[in-house]
Amino acid sequence: MDLQEFYEEIRNLCEALDNYCKERDSFTADLSLKLCNYATHLYPQLLENEESLNQIKDESDILSLMAFEYYCDSTDTDDSILFQKTESYIPKITTLAESEVELQEFLSFIPQSKHAYAKQIHWDEYEQEIKRQKLRKDAHDLVKSVLIAHFEEEITEFNSSEFHYLNNITWLCVARPFLNKVYELVP
Repeated sequence: MDLQEFYEEIRNLCEALDNYCKERDSFTADLSLKLCNYATHLYPQLLENEESLNQIKDESDILSLMAFEYYCDSTDTDDSILFQKTESYIPKITTLAESEVELQEFLSFIPQSKHAYAKQIHWDEYEQEIKRQKLRKDAHDLVKSVLIAHFEEEITEFNSSEFHYLNNITWLCVARPFLNKVYELVP
């Protein structure tokens, strides 16, 4: 490699780093803003407490950067973790039929005289659980929507293992910790 080729290689590396930084900054700013807006939309009382709002902003900044890095990791085809079969941790909403099956299974363990009361409690808890599951799914969908908005072309080329990894990791390491922080700060 002569000196001119060396300079060209350095220029290419600097250009690639500059592009990486622009993508990272654009993505993290967008996701952080959307996470903050999501939290304050759900819990407007956060707007009344500057300290809590700052903590939400800090958490969303950190987790947005982590989401970007997880996206970069998922594009690394040399990473053997992508090819490991794992169960799905992605939040989903329990259907009425699934809940009915759970109820019938539970009822088989208790006396008939307690069934009416158990059904009432089950369906009351079901309504609350559906609300929690919807919050979790919405937070995860928000992170996914920002990823897709910024990297749709690259993500559409993912194989199922890469997409599964990205989907799981954005829930486990971004959306869920963000919601936990929000819950911690809501009075």
